[in-house]
Amino acid sequence: MEGDEKQPGISKAAHRDIVRAIEEVQSIREPKYRWIESKIATALMPLFATEGFEFERTRSYGDKGHDFVASRGNGETVAVVNKHFNRHRRISVSSVHQVIGSAQACGFNRAVIVSNSEFSAQALETARRELPLQVELLISPT
Repeated sequence: MEGDEKQPGISKAAHRDIVRAIEEVQSIREPKYRWIESKIATALMPLFATEGFEFERTRSYGDKGHDFVASRGNGETVAVVNKHFNRHRRISVSSVHQVIGSAQACGFNRAVIVSNSEFSAQALETARRELPLQVELLISPT
């Protein structure tokens, strides 16, 4: 039956949980980066687990720019990148290109960019294109 197929990507409920975590981070005046990563991991870990993924934080050095990696037994891998900027700074197309290039070079099937900022129009357009890997952009609504 049409519409019953499981679509790739993060569910609406999962997206709401991520948005809540990002909004909580935004409410802090001087957030610490590791704390931000911890909140993002807390929101994402159970969501990826429901899809059968193992979710882990990458090491700080030599991580190729990926903050987290999700993988499951069928070989599917997801690079997760946190772009936490001043809320008035948009995520540029070059930042999205950097994540895509790095994810492709490392053999990921999917890349998820989580941000507290909006994405530029060019960044959004780049993520919508048909690429060798699926790109998801998650932001907190303003």
